[in-house]
Amino acid sequence: MRNYANLFNAGWPAVALAAGAFWVAGCAGAHFKEASSPSVNGIRYYRPATYILIKPDYTKNTANITLWNGPDTSVPYAIDPYAYLATNSTDIEFDGGMLSKLTSNPDSTKFATDAIQAAVALGQEVLTTAANVAAKAALAQKSTGQAPAAPPPAPVFLFVASSSGFHQLYPPSGAASSRCP
Repeated sequence: MRNYANLFNAGWPAVALAAGAFWVAGCAGAHFKEASSPSVNGIRYYRPATYILIKPDYTKNTANITLWNGPDTSVPYAIDPYAYLATNSTDIEFDGGMLSKLTSNPDSTKFATDAIQAAVALGQEVLTTAANVAAKAALAQKSTGQAPAAPPPAPVFLFVASSSGFHQLYPPSGAASSRCP
């Protein structure tokens, strides 16, 4: 049976990063809805309708019939552009109260990109500050005339494998306990 607890513990940063990337992903677009009440958010517009205009000429017993396209003001509609953790550049054009052109340029990566850039800048600042502190500490230690402490020598061990198991040859058993915790 495989122990998945260690796998999760070892990979939690990747899981957290993936969840964070999903969480900060934004969305942008526009809602189109009927503006049935004044409380509906958005920019108002009307659908087009075709009207028949009849102009009678009673003196000639004729009529002039004209088709005209105009807004149907009986039902208003609303466009509500939105952006959550994103940017949305929306251009709306009207002609005679009717929607004639809509151009939208959503960018759902804007927030995530800005967050990553801020994290990189913060990391660089932290590392720069740490490097400056380390440099000042080295100068202070140098000015006092103390040499930096040399790291202890790495321990050396020598083992031999035999049919009865592993045997430690160097350092001898008593010396190993004094050098190794």
